[in-house]
Amino acid sequence: RAGATMATPQTTAQQYRRQQELAAITVKALTRLWALAGTEFDAGWRQIRPRAIETMQLGRAATIHAAIPYTSEVLAETRQPGMPTGALVPSAFLAAAPDGFPVADTLDRLPIVAKQRVAGGMTALEARASASSWLSGAALTMLADTRRDVFQADIVQRPQITGYVRMLNPPSCPRCVILAGKRFLWNQGFQRHPNCDCIHIPASE
Repeated sequence: RAGATMATPQTTAQQYRRQQELAAITVKALTRLWALAGTEFDAGWRQIRPRAIETMQLGRAATIHAAIPYTSEVLAETRQPGMPTGALVPSAFLAAAPDGFPVADTLDRLPIVAKQRVAGGMTALEARASASSWLSGAALTMLADTRRDVFQADIVQRPQITGYVRMLNPPSCPRCVILAGKRFLWNQGFQRHPNCDCIHIPASE
């Protein structure tokens, strides 16, 4: 309501912590795989590529599984009505990356990033470490966008829930701070930057 102070629902905080745990596990597994690729970036990537794609998809599957109950649980905690008109299909969110392209399209940029770093003057080891940081960021963004897709889809299928409020997870960048606590209509996209960890709170008013 106008003028009211909105506290973070416990369900939202729990969801954030769980998603952060899943993201950390996924990123750790991916960066360990990349470390096995050595400094022959193209050849090394070909060897680990199937496992890297599988790891990314397993991380996304766990993310989706954790995200699906969220909207129902936070609506119950905040005492908002919002019966769904259908049921979410987890496999539908795994069919492609959140940008609509295959997951492999993003991951296949990894050896290219490493070679670009070498071309920019880094040693092979420095380039591998820098590419590992890029991989972490790309994976975190994909996982965050995957769970946001689940949240958004669940809001869409609940006619009584006409929008969502954006919640921060401090520390936050100035771009996110400006949007903190604002309510958006259900069909407004969730503005985010790479590594953004803001989250939806479904809100009918």
